[in-house]
Amino acid sequence: MFSPVVVVLLVLVIPLIAIAVAFFSSVRKGSAGAVTDERADLDPESRSIYSATRKLRDEITALADSAGTGSAVSFVAQESRHEADRVAEQVRKTLVVRQQLKKLLHGRSQLEIDRARLERQRNETGSAAERESIENALAANQTEFAHYQEIETQLGELDAAVRRAEAGLAELRARLAVGMSRDATAGSGSDDLRESLANLRALTISVDEAQALARDSVPSGDQR
Repeated sequence: MFSPVVVVLLVLVIPLIAIAVAFFSSVRKGSAGAVTDERADLDPESRSIYSATRKLRDEITALADSAGTGSAVSFVAQESRHEADRVAEQVRKTLVVRQQLKKLLHGRSQLEIDRARLERQRNETGSAAERESIENALAANQTEFAHYQEIETQLGELDAAVRRAEAGLAELRARLAVGMSRDATAGSGSDDLRESLANLRALTISVDEAQALARDSVPSGDQR
């Protein structure tokens, strides 16, 4: 088992290693070999949200790189690295869908203005025929407004899914750090890590479901 001093140093040094590799992990090779930023299709708000996931993934990668080979913990550490990469990519795609949904909300303000105008016209008109026409327009307006409310609900579900993914990565990072500080032959660190991996894989199913449901609201021409 590592000494307390080694454990403290590990906790302090790993974030620094993660910062050092952050630049390299934030770029990917394109199909033609060109270097591309993994955040290229994210807007500023999405990049800000994604930064927490990216930081956790980089720290897990740094831990896995320092795990060495030949022990149960080192083997699970490599599994953790691959799972962290997969979850980070899933979060990135979720944020792409999220920003597409937010674009659809841009018309909501005009819809509210139109509704106020129609209600004012309905109150002012003395014509039964005109009133009926206005009522029909208000009904259509309400139907469209309900669609915007549904989008708001889906945005909330996507935000919750991203937070769950971040929490899962944070748990995995913490258990990986602890597992590496224990005697690998004891096996307990490996067992804890496998439990975290199982939890993270189960959790990401709900992220997939939330993303799929939200994507149905995005016009096919806007999907990537």
